Amino acid sequence: MANIDALKKSRKTERDSFNKAYNRIQELIALEGADICELEAELNVFKGKVDPYDDVFKEWELLGIIENDPVDSSSHVHEYFLPHRPVVKQHGTTKEAEELPFIEESHHILAEGKFNLRGWKYAGDDDPEQVTSVLGLIWNRKEDELKINNLGWIEIYKLEIISKRVILSFIHRVFDPTGFLCHVLLILKLILQMIWEDNIPWDREVEDNLKLEFLKWFEELISLKKFVC
Repeated sequence: MANIDALKKSRKTERDSFNKAYNRIQELIALEGADICELEAELNVFKGKVDPYDDVFKEWELLGIIENDPVDSSSHVHEYFLPHRPVVKQHGTTKEAEELPFIEESHHILAEGKFNLRGWKYAGDDDPEQVTSVLGLIWNRKEDELKINNLGWIEIYKLEIISKRVILSFIHRVFDPTGFLCHVLLILKLILQMIWEDNIPWDREVEDNLKLEFLKWFEELISLKKFVC
């Protein structure tokens, strides 16, 4: 028990440190007058927190507390995502004989609190419709792949003037509640930050250098439709 408590304490320490660094980055991104150099410094701090946090789980794996779920080399599966709906990986260590009792037990437990747990989806089920929308993503359960959803507007969107208002609308137009595209939207937020520093009015076209940066970002955005993980 003492060893388990020590491991839990170690994980909490690393997790708190990880979350603190992550939250600091989010604060700087949201700040109008944030220093780009300071943001880069905090990003480096955050990178230094990732490995120690990952080491905790590696230690747990060695001790048999958690198990490794190796990637199936015969498929294109690289990783999978657990959204608000329960997910069971097709080639994982959880088999159908285990998942069905788990579903039944979970449903029974939550029913006591008047929670109606439903909408179970898992890779390899008998549902002929093997595509599920999950928090702005499309989950192909047959291939166990995730794709970006709702990007069709990019191909028909006409850019007439690139202003602060237009750029801000793009940030909100890309639906990303899971943070799946945070590395993509970060570029746009940095551009918006520079616009604020220049005190450019909402509906005036931005300077040429910022305009070129935005157009480059916009042209590359369409490639997200092909992005699969």
